[in-house]
Amino acid sequence: MGKVIDKKRALSFKDNAQLYEKVRPGYPDTWISDLQEVVKLNKKSKILEVGSGTGKATSDLIKVSKHVTCLDPAKEMLEIAESKFPTLKFINLTFEEFNSDELYDLIISATAWHWVDPAVGYKKAYDLLVESGFMAIIRYYHIDSDPKSFHNRAQYIYEYYNKATSSKRHAEQLNRIKEDALALNNNYFQLVKKFEYKWQVNYSIEDYLALRNTYSDHITMDPADRLKMEHQLKEFAQKEFGGKLTKKYTTVLFIAAKP
Repeated sequence: MGKVIDKKRALSFKDNAQLYEKVRPGYPDTWISDLQEVVKLNKKSKILEVGSGTGKATSDLIKVSKHVTCLDPAKEMLEIAESKFPTLKFINLTFEEFNSDELYDLIISATAWHWVDPAVGYKKAYDLLVESGFMAIIRYYHIDSDPKSFHNRAQYIYEYYNKATSSKRHAEQLNRIKEDALALNNNYFQLVKKFEYKWQVNYSIEDYLALRNTYSDHITMDPADRLKMEHQLKEFAQKEFGGKLTKKYTTVLFIAAKP
């Protein structure tokens, strides 16, 4: 039985497409060269990007091949990507709905594969790849073990308003990396390489709250609770951190081969 996908959360980004494009970070500089080294991409490689959004990862993929097909269920996100990359092919569908007679050398998903039903996704990816094809997933994980950091000291605010954000979040994120790696070893794929990148971004509290408004769990909160939480986070950040904070990211690139 497939994982239950929360369609409301999965499609919540469409109403914040412009903000998503403005405040969401891209991916570490070296990820695309690491991918190319393993997959042996070239200018003729056919790539299907699942959940391409506004094109954060697309901007790196087109450096190695111009044959990128961008797939996303949010039309508003695709319109932004298409304005940036008008020569690419854009399809406004979920991966579960998508069908093609064309085969791809690489299927990649950047911070979006968790919205795909695994009972459908892995087999479909297998069927859409050439015999020597690869599947790759790159994803952010929010891991910060520093007890003095803004995020850890502000946990009581997150927990009060949003039970999905708990004091166990960072341990859960570490476990999620292991789970995502295990998930790629299945009947259709074998994980062949994993790259891990650690980096950080400095934010004003205003920019950080704008970023939070592109997260599905934040967008789908009760609007009144969301405003109250944002107000308390802003007050806390200004009082304890001078209105500035550092957000730590761990980004992992998983590459799996079609046996």
